[in-house]
Amino acid sequence: MEKFRIRGGNAIKGRVSISGAKNSALPCMAAAILTAEHVILHNIPYVRDIITMRRLLEDIGAHVLTPELRTHKISAANIEVMTAPYELVKTMRASVLALGPLLARFGKARVSLPGGCAIGARPIDLHLAGFTKMGAEVYLEAGDVVARAPDDGLVGAEFDFEKISVTGTENLMMAGTLARGRTTINNAAREPEVRDLAELLNKMGARVRGAGTPRIEIDGVEALGGAEHTIIPDRIETGTFIVAGAITRGELEIKDCNPEHCNRIIAKLREVGVEIEEVNQSTLHVSAGKKLKAAELTTQLSARELLDALLAIERAHGRHRDGTRWGPRALDLDILLIGDQRIDEPHLHVPHPYIAERAFVLLPLADIDAQLLVPGHGRVGELLENVDTEGCVALDAP
Repeated sequence: MEKFRIRGGNAIKGRVSISGAKNSALPCMAAAILTAEHVILHNIPYVRDIITMRRLLEDIGAHVLTPELRTHKISAANIEVMTAPYELVKTMRASVLALGPLLARFGKARVSLPGGCAIGARPIDLHLAGFTKMGAEVYLEAGDVVARAPDDGLVGAEFDFEKISVTGTENLMMAGTLARGRTTINNAAREPEVRDLAELLNKMGARVRGAGTPRIEIDGVEALGGAEHTIIPDRIETGTFIVAGAITRGELEIKDCNPEHCNRIIAKLREVGVEIEEVNQSTLHVSAGKKLKAAELTTQLSARELLDALLAIERAHGRHRDGTRWGPRALDLDILLIGDQRIDEPHLHVPHPYIAERAFVLLPLADIDAQLLVPGHGRVGELLENVDTEGCVALDAP
């Protein structure tokens, strides 16, 4: 389809059912590579990327049946090819999710890079660094990523993601299910789609703990079996219909959704006057209400920007791990912090992601009885512009 033509001016009314989440279905389809037994997936959405992933599975030798609408029955018992070709990868970046399962089960994989030969500073580097740490040999050849595991298979390892990556978390989580020992992912993605993949893997016999938190642990097993699983509803589609019903001053019943996955947008829309009723655990009733009002919305700094800022601060005003100060001077300042995200670095533990504009930052150091107090300035000040200070907590420096 080349374009949509939309004629506005009418209220959207009626009943709509939410599709399965594409971003959950894709890694779950890739997870079927991990076993020779059947994996049955229900609530598969009918979108182009799903068709592409199906083609990829079939190209490497898997059989994909559709016994009923929105159900895929996948058998990877006779995988013959360990390559995801560029013709498919270029149309769907999620094709890289085949890398971890192929490498874990068969000990080798070859996946083309989207966009050509140069890896560069792209998120896939996190995947490759993780596989290398698990003992794999990873190199670039003719625009493809080639990975080979040791003869005795991948070995569990601990990763500290410097940047949160959903596909990176999923890829390493799948690889870890068949690795020897324990695999730990710190600063892992926490999206519902990650939790859904972990639920499928555990149904297959994996031992995954902590999905949905910043720390995921996977104890490897000898082999995985078949499973039957229903893909979670698409939270983006759910949110889109909630907003569409409200903005056109319509009235919608949204079925087959998961309100828990949209709790933040629901709370904010209720604040502006949208009437949203949770009819049951999978149904919402949405109407615009009598009068909508404006409200402020503050998004979170990206994990990469926040971590860059905090590491820059630590270099400027830090302490050694024995507690001795190596920054330019001692500081006695107030601080402002809100939030609940955790970021781990070897010398840094930061449990708060939101930092108020022109605030000072408190960094609890895990292994010493001390606190590092530093000012926000320079590049940090630029990052923190326009951050709302409402709801922050002010703490006095000791």
